[in-house]
Amino acid sequence: MQTDYEGNGQASTNAEEDAYSRMIHLVSGSATEEERDEFLRYTADNKLSAQEITGFSRAIRSRSSLSPVPGLMDIVGTGGDGKNTVNVSTASAIAASSLGIRVAKHGNRAITSRHGSADFMRFLGYDLEFGQDQALMRLNRSNFIYLLAPHFNTAFSTFSEARKRIGRRTVFNIMGPITNPLDPDFMILGSYNLDTADIYSQVLAIGSKTGACFSSESGMDEISPDGRTHIYYVRDGRISKSVINGESVTGERADIAEITEPDPVKCFRKTLDGLYGRNLHVSRFIALNTAPALVVRNLARNLEDAYEMAMQAITSGIVADHARRIVE
Repeated sequence: MQTDYEGNGQASTNAEEDAYSRMIHLVSGSATEEERDEFLRYTADNKLSAQEITGFSRAIRSRSSLSPVPGLMDIVGTGGDGKNTVNVSTASAIAASSLGIRVAKHGNRAITSRHGSADFMRFLGYDLEFGQDQALMRLNRSNFIYLLAPHFNTAFSTFSEARKRIGRRTVFNIMGPITNPLDPDFMILGSYNLDTADIYSQVLAIGSKTGACFSSESGMDEISPDGRTHIYYVRDGRISKSVINGESVTGERADIAEITEPDPVKCFRKTLDGLYGRNLHVSRFIALNTAPALVVRNLARNLEDAYEMAMQAITSGIVADHARRIVE
């Protein structure tokens, strides 16, 4: 099967379908390791279009053992920013689900950071090993489900050896956050790179999703509590852009040292303390990153109101009670 791409990310009219067909072939038993190596080298050396990334991701999701469920949200970051912040996207997903948003959190164990979302969920006491027959039951019981990516997206494993051989960032580093097998209608996506946040917003628009994609000027794949963050809002196929200052939303001067921790176990404890309202520095960081979810789902008019709503849920114990229910 011939590779049919145009260089420098200039997609042809059929780029999405071409990409979809190509990926379906590459994750099949008929593809060779040489073909996978060639594909990964191409994606590492060339800027891909949003249409291509959409096609590749759609193919990965089509091979999942789960089927899409309407009305769900995912809150996820690319990782790899090297900041050692607490597990804020996972904590924000739990906080959002405590406020009535149905969340399907898709993630993995630590790969590009010291502590991944799956590692935090295990620390919380969440059983990561369950079958598709239990998935909807868990979701319906608590408004929340955590999906371990390799467990439900087995197509990724076909590239594991090729990715080791290539040893560079490829399209798979971008696709992780957008291959949730339940195919959420609403997405909150953080990236440490502004170009990737821009691409994500285009992917959401192509897929008729509603969401927010952001990247902070400090390089965080989260909304920074102490500086400027660029946000792309996506709704009805349209993209609008804004720049916010985290301190303007929270009304508090942030100390980055209070929300970072390189040691995994200490980081998990710090995240949990923030989620339970025992560490207000971390609580504010979690609430700040929960806020876009509430705006996207029309539960708040703006980030300031959404932040206050999330903080109230944390400090009142609503989020803590919900977190305990999730792991029951």
